Amino acid sequence: MINNVFKIQNPILREIFEWIEIIVMAFLITLVLKNYVVEFTQVSGPSMQPTLQDGNRLIINRFIYDFAEPKHGDIVVFDFDEEKSFIKRIIGLPGDVIDIKDGDVYINDVKQEEGYIQEKVLRYGDVSFPITVTKDHYFVMGDNRNNSTDSRQKMVGDNGLVTKKAIRGPVVLRIWPFDKFGTIKYE
Repeated sequence: MINNVFKIQNPILREIFEWIEIIVMAFLITLVLKNYVVEFTQVSGPSMQPTLQDGNRLIINRFIYDFAEPKHGDIVVFDFDEEKSFIKRIIGLPGDVIDIKDGDVYINDVKQEEGYIQEKVLRYGDVSFPITVTKDHYFVMGDNRNNSTDSRQKMVGDNGLVTKKAIRGPVVLRIWPFDKFGTIKYE
């Protein structure tokens, strides 16, 4: 492209400009992909065990929620504050009524069968149950229910609820460790 505009005659100079052009294009494509399409993140802590482990490296889809709504069971990364983000599972959608009774989670009075957790809920947090999920908000919980800071705590968001705007995207792929490489199952 630069060669055509400037009609560079020197073959060495032409080669240098071609390499510069390739590097600039690769940088711009990477910048667009990283900021608008995918994002790399790493799990820090035990709150999503057994589904995700501390140190797992993940890819999240940055744009899908521009075209589709989050669903029950999606594992999402959201901004907690300007410096910290969390990885949690969406339990409640706008309009859902979430309750916890006898250690079990209920959505709209239906007890949830959650094969991805290891034990019943022992920590109920400081939000009042039942809680109705408001418009453009989501109720999220870690899979390791008794070792997770999530929507059961008012400090997580708007009375514990996470805004759609705060959600950066769903986890689509685990890339590390290699023996666990693959998509994350949303049960």
